[in-house]
Order: sequence, then structure tokens, then C-alpha cells
Amino acid sequence: MIYKKIDYLFRSIILYLVDLLKLIYLKPADILVNFIPCKTQNKNLCLIKTDEIGDYVLFRNFIEILKKDNKYKGYKIILLGNITWKNLAEELDGEFVDEFIWIDKNNFLTNLLYRYRFLKKFSSKNPEILINCSYSRNFYLDDSIAAVTSASQKISFKTDLSNSYKWQILISNKYYSTLVDSSNEVFDFYKYRSFFENLLQTKIDLIKPQINLNDESNLVEIYNDYVIFFTGGRRKYKKWKLDYFIDTANFIISKYNMNILLVGTEQEAKDNNLLYNQIEHKEKVKDLSGQTSLTELVSLLNKAKLLITNDSGIVHIAASVNTKTIVILNGSQFGRFLPYPNELGVYISTLYPAAIMENLSEVNFLYKKFQYRSLLDINSIQPEQVKNEIEIMMTN
Repeated sequence: MIYKKIDYLFRSIILYLVDLLKLIYLKPADILVNFIPCKTQNKNLCLIKTDEIGDYVLFRNFIEILKKDNKYKGYKIILLGNITWKNLAEELDGEFVDEFIWIDKNNFLTNLLYRYRFLKKFSSKNPEILINCSYSRNFYLDDSIAAVTSASQKISFKTDLSNSYKWQILISNKYYSTLVDSSNEVFDFYKYRSFFENLLQTKIDLIKPQINLNDESNLVEIYNDYVIFFTGGRRKYKKWKLDYFIDTANFIISKYNMNILLVGTEQEAKDNNLLYNQIEHKEKVKDLSGQTSLTELVSLLNKAKLLITNDSGIVHIAASVNTKTIVILNGSQFGRFLPYPNELGVYISTLYPAAIMENLSEVNFLYKKFQYRSLLDINSIQPEQVKNEIEIMMTN
């Protein structure tokens, strides 16, 4: 544990220095765009949401509420979103969004020409109202986009330190005319609800993220009695050992005679292929890495008997279609995304290292201790713990 703390501190110092270098590298493009004169477009309202798929799923239901509210009746709704969830957003929310603008975050943060062209294109929209819908704002991303937009009203959250340093927040707070404080809410869905209740000055009765499917994917007809595995994760410390997934898959096949569907993008293909090659009954396993769209994934989750996954956005998709889920996670950002509050009535079992599992009743303590990062080892969670949860899920 001492080694992990030293390593974490060293990495934090390096990341801080890299962040300072970004200021020198990226900001000239932003300054150039600010010299382009633009006229504000009345009745245009732009929502900025550059976060990942899970964040979008927790947020997306409020687009419809905003669109239908009398306060913004007649406004053109423009959504600037992360291109990774383009397929899902256009399918689910095209009815409420008048125009989509898609951003490739990696290019925006590394390619100066792409950054300049994107900011130039977006600043030309010049909406009357801009709403940055990310609670953990990013100084070089959504804050920078807001900075070059000459909207008469700019609204966002009072942010935290997840994606920005204090000096960056002091600067970027000045970009906005209104900052809404939702910090009294821990769970992210509640943060969004509080934010939009403040914005619209009305009570919102929505209690959980929801996805209503119009059509089922043809893939659903091919498979039956299946459990979905997601072995991926954006960070190494969020990924459960592959051998443990293999052990769990063999247990499900031998005890329940169910099929296993391995899902994910091409990034998960390597691990999924290794898992497939070590399964005892390969005829019961189908590797769908990189072969399903997000809308197809929603349909598959909707009919799955169970989802077993690392801490990832797929959890929130599953919650939106009421799929039973077991999540293995190390405790980072405890309470913000997981565990789901009991009153939401979703079938999500969260398995943490012992230091958290033994103190689950101390929610406030755990939230403060692991608000940003946990150094606990995800692989201290044993397959037997997951198997016990599977048996509970299968009998309820």
C-alpha cells in the first residue's frame, strides 16, 4: 500500500506538469478563435456534454424535459456530444435534439488544427444560451468550448477537482454567468436532476435513468438464455483479473447451461479473445467485440439474464433497461456512479474490496475517502464472491 501511495503521488506530480504544458500548447488555438466576430443567434440553446457513455446515459432523459418545458419553448436545441455515443444519441434523442455536433475528444486535446477548426465551427453557432452539462468540468475541453462562445447566458455546475485543478477552476468559473451548486447530491443522476430543477424552477419526478426501446435488434433473436460479460475498463485499476472472469464464465456454463456473450469495442477484443480461448465449452460463448452498435448493445442487455462487468458505462445502460447486474470495482469515486441508491429499485450488486464491503453502512465516510480515487486492489475480490452473487441473482 505504501508503494501504491508513492506511485500515485509521483504520477500526480507528472500529470500536473503535463497539464501546465497543455496551457502553452492548446490555448493559442482558443485565442485565435476569439478574434472571429460572431452574432448571437436568438432562440438557439446549446447543450455541451463531452463525457463518456455512462455520463450521457445518466443525463440524457433531461433533454426531453428541457425541450418540453415552457421556459425554452420554441428554442432550437443543439447538442455538442462525444462522438463515441453518436449512434445511441441520434437513435434515442433525435426527437428532442434539433442539431447534433460531434467532437472527437482525443483529437481536440492533441491536434491543434482539429481544435482550431472545431472551435471555429462551433463558435459560429453562437447560441443565445449555452449550458455545459458536465459536473466535473474540464479546463481544456468543455470549459474551453464555453470560453469561445459569445452566448448571452452561460450556465454550468459548480465543479469539483476530478478533471481540473483549483487554479483552472478559478479561471473557468468566470466563463459562466450562472453556476449551479449540486454538490449536496452524491449520486450523479441526482446531481443532474437537481441541476435541471434549478434551471427550470420546477420539480422533476424522474427517479432513475430510462431507455425506452422502439425496436429490438435482430441479434436478440439469435441468442437466448445468455449472460453478458464486459471485461474492459478505461483504467488498469478498474479491470478485474481475466482469469477470474474465465473461472466465473465456466461456473455459469456448468451450473446454469447458459450462453456467454462477450461485448465491447475493438479495444476489448484482445482480452475477450483470450477469455474465449480458455473457456471449457466454447460452443456456449460468442465473442461480439467490435461487432455491435450501442443501440444493439441496449437490446442485448434488455433481454440478458445477467450482466457481469467491471466499473464502466455499460452499468448505466443496464440500469436504464432494468437488467440484473454484478459490478466488480475498486471503489474509486465511491457513491457518485455506484452503488445505485436502494430507492431506485435497480438490480445492481456492487462488489468492492473488503475495506469497503465491511463499511458499506458508512456512506458519507466512504464518499469522502474515495471521492476521487481508491488505491484498493480490485483483484482482492475473489471469484467465489461473484459466484455467490450470481446464485442470488438467478434465484430472485
